[in-house]
Parts: sequence; structure tokens; C-alpha cells
Amino acid sequence: MLGGWTLQLVRRSNARAIQHHSAALAAGESRAIRWLQYGALLRDGSRAAGLTLLGLALAWGVSRYVHLDRRTAVGLTLVVIGAGISAAAGGAARSAGRGARLKWLLAGVAAGILLVVLR
Repeated sequence: MLGGWTLQLVRRSNARAIQHHSAALAAGESRAIRWLQYGALLRDGSRAAGLTLLGLALAWGVSRYVHLDRRTAVGLTLVVIGAGISAAAGGAARSAGRGARLKWLLAGVAAGILLVVLR
């Protein structure tokens, strides 16, 4: 939820920056476009770094103060890995759409599975 909320903040900030530089954009100034891109990258990178640091701090706090037996820790690790794979697969499928890109995605997944099985 925090990631989604901060994403909205970054989008609004990017929109304000575009509105602020609208005259330069209308004039076709490449410098304005370049600085808008740099600013958007900086805002998104800062968001990602902040969320990563928060996640690492929470993980550190949990590992320091919550002592789990090995079986529970392995189970939680598998759940987290599964959630990450699920999120990545869902994002890739949404990004691929329904056309040729989806077919290439499926071909790549099939080739990867085949390589793992043959190994």
C-alpha cells in the first residue's frame, strides 16, 4: 500500500514539473525535456531507495526481535519468494499484452523451463 501511495505522489510531482515547464516544452527545447526526464528518474529512484530502505529496516527489526524456528523461517522465505515471482510474472504478462509480445514471453518462459529441466 505504501508503494502504491508513493507512486501516486511521484506521478503528481512529475505532472507538476511538466506543467511548470510547459512553455519550454511547447517551444521544443530539448534541455527542458532532458531535465524533466532527469527529474523524473531522480524522483522515482528516490522513491525506490526509500521503500527499499524501509523494507530492509523492517526485515532487520523482525530478524532481531522475532526469533523463529528454522521450519517457520524456511516457510516464510518460500512464501516471500513465491510472492515475488508471482508479482514479476503478473507484471510481465500485463506488460506483454495480448499480441506477439505475449507469444514471445511464453516462448521465453517455456525455453527457460526446458533449460532448467534438462540441466
